[in-house]
Amino acid sequence: MRRESGAVAGVTAAPFAILAFALLVLAATRGVESGWAPAAWLAVFVAMGAIHVPREEALMRARFGAAYDDYCREADRLMPRVS
Repeated sequence: MRRESGAVAGVTAAPFAILAFALLVLAATRGVESGWAPAAWLAVFVAMGAIHVPREEALMRARFGAAYDDYCREADRLMPRVS
C-alpha cells in the first residue's frame, strides 16, 4: 500500500473515514424509536473506549512502535478529519 507520512493512505483518507463514520451513525440511529437502542449504543461506546481501545492501542504500539505513534498523530480517534 502507498504510505503517506508513515500512515496507510487507505485508512486515513477522508472519503473512507467519512463513509465509515456515516455508516456507524446510521446503524446507531436505526433503533431510536424503540427507546432502548440509544442507551445500548452509549453503553457499547463507553465500554469500547474504556476497555478495548486502550488494550488495542498498547498492542499496536508494542508491535509497530514509532510507526504507530506517527499514525496516531495523523489520524483522529473518533471523528474523521475533513481536509
